[in-house]
Amino acid sequence: MPARKSLKIAFPILLVFVSLNGWSKQNDSFRPLAIPLVIHDPYFSIWSMTDCLSEDWTRHWTGRAQALMAMVRIDDEAYRLMGREPPRVPAMNQTGFQILAFGLQEQPVLEKSGDDLRIDWGYFYLAVPRQEGLAARLSGYQESREGFIQTGQLPPSDDLRFPRPVEDRYPVAAAALDFGTVGEKSVSRFLLPAYDDQFSIEYFYRKTRPFWRSKDWGASDLLEAAARDYAGLTQRCQKFDEELVADMLKAGGEKYARLATLAYRQSLAAHKLAVDIDGTPLFFPKENFSNGCIPTVDVIYPESPMYLLFNTQLLRALLVPVLDYAQSPKWKFPFAPHDLGTYPKANGQVYGGGAKSEEDQMPVEESGNMLLMIAALTKVENKADFASFLNPVYDFLNNTPDRVPLTDWYWAHDGKQVGFQARPVVGGVFVKMMADPVLLQKWSR
Repeated sequence: MPARKSLKIAFPILLVFVSLNGWSKQNDSFRPLAIPLVIHDPYFSIWSMTDCLSEDWTRHWTGRAQALMAMVRIDDEAYRLMGREPPRVPAMNQTGFQILAFGLQEQPVLEKSGDDLRIDWGYFYLAVPRQEGLAARLSGYQESREGFIQTGQLPPSDDLRFPRPVEDRYPVAAAALDFGTVGEKSVSRFLLPAYDDQFSIEYFYRKTRPFWRSKDWGASDLLEAAARDYAGLTQRCQKFDEELVADMLKAGGEKYARLATLAYRQSLAAHKLAVDIDGTPLFFPKENFSNGCIPTVDVIYPESPMYLLFNTQLLRALLVPVLDYAQSPKWKFPFAPHDLGTYPKANGQVYGGGAKSEEDQMPVEESGNMLLMIAALTKVENKADFASFLNPVYDFLNNTPDRVPLTDWYWAHDGKQVGFQARPVVGGVFVKMMADPVLLQKWSR
């Protein structure tokens, strides 16, 4: 029988969940450029960009460090699981990986828009279900780390000197979980990292709530439901993952399955799910390291196969904001718009001539994209309720001189090609699964 060991893990972090088993990097060449750790929306988005979690800090998709830190004590010896500091604590050997409240005193809610931005409002929560051997503290990062390294303990009380600058001893939300004596039988614990932005998207100059607040929930309701449903949701997710990976292997082999696994998470991570005042779901993608546009039609188009396959309600929630804008008095042209603004403000097109002129518009490309997506959605849902948008756009395309392929970027008046750029939006990888009638019927049911 293997030796039993006493195990205690500390998470002096801002948010984390990771599995250290699965595809082994030691005997496998598969290595994503970035491994998703916390992928919720364009702001709540944390990735590992190194081979091992202990080699560097975890980072936002923009590359800015958003440090998660985790350590483990085994038989009174401390090891680093995540984070590059403190360097004197040895890093635990990582054999592989598997792709699976506090806030600012001032709350500038939805005041800024742009591309290379992180959120500067809202509240972070680190919740841990009540259990034996639990310690959770708000404290300076140094006190949490050193206490755990030396004794396996966190500070005896919270550091309540708030508000204070972040640079003042760098406050962290820390939790230590005692796993007791671990033998042959596995032992598991879980944490609940959450971020409450309160208002997510400015939609035609009104602030919209995150979708999870559509039931008038607060952060405590969300966390309580997550803890209550954790076991059942974990089982459902595992069953979904296993079944989906099996079908992806069947559709395109191992390399395709791995690419699609990453694509599934990356596509979802680029969106925010909000709710309109009448309860309508609104799903907003963000252009990342382009110009920050929200929601760009030629970004929605190449990712649409994923949502046609798995959840047509999300595709509808992607299209509704564009359709609302195109049919409003704000948009005077007979063709589809390019975007609705700069994330997180969806107040009207900012690309090219905006809503003022036809300068640098993409009328044929975007109109063609919208027609194809609406036609596909209508076929899958067997519901035709977008006719008021389709008819003028179809007339525009039908009357455009020298019509050209609908997915290229052409100037509408003379058919002159003024530019084309492939859109590396990863949701399109699921076209291969849609081409299989059996898989299409199974996953779109």
